[in-house]
Amino acid sequence: MRPLVLTCLGIVLVAGAIAAPVRAQEHAPVAADSLAAPVDTTLAHPAAPADTAAVPAAAPHVDALAQVVGLEQQRRGAMVAGDTRTLSGIIAEDATYVHSTGIMQTRDELFRLLLNKTIRYLKFDVEKTAYRVYGNTIVGTGVQRIEVLSGGKSLVLHSRYTVVYTLRDGTEKLVAYQSTSMPEMVTKAK
Repeated sequence: MRPLVLTCLGIVLVAGAIAAPVRAQEHAPVAADSLAAPVDTTLAHPAAPADTAAVPAAAPHVDALAQVVGLEQQRRGAMVAGDTRTLSGIIAEDATYVHSTGIMQTRDELFRLLLNKTIRYLKFDVEKTAYRVYGNTIVGTGVQRIEVLSGGKSLVLHSRYTVVYTLRDGTEKLVAYQSTSMPEMVTKAK
């Protein structure tokens, strides 16, 4: 009986050691401009997350994390191309999409804007990005500059954004996006 108890205790200790880095990532506070996260896409290739050495290779979230980083690159490219077919494979049907103006749309409403060319995304520049894993959900945060044509006007939007992906039907899907305009620094003349 004693060897069985020791074996079970050993398995629990090993499992705890493997899961500890994941739990630390899930609950660690992230500074507003921090790049300390499982993946920093400004520095790492999407197929090779920067911090995977800290997480066991067999952990299922590592593949999901790499998939989300790739999906985010595809999403930005498809937004510029107005490619709603690609976007429909990335964005869940029940997703919410909140623009930096505060306007919230469903996926279909966003697609109508893109198809009608009411809004045209010209360029996405991601300055900082970090991702955190919470079970089957991955939350990405970052800073971006977007060049867009809206209502016949050319705009450059500088914003912080959050994307939320979750596992659906065996693949990661974007279920929420929100962008918040960055305040522009204004200095007063003395």
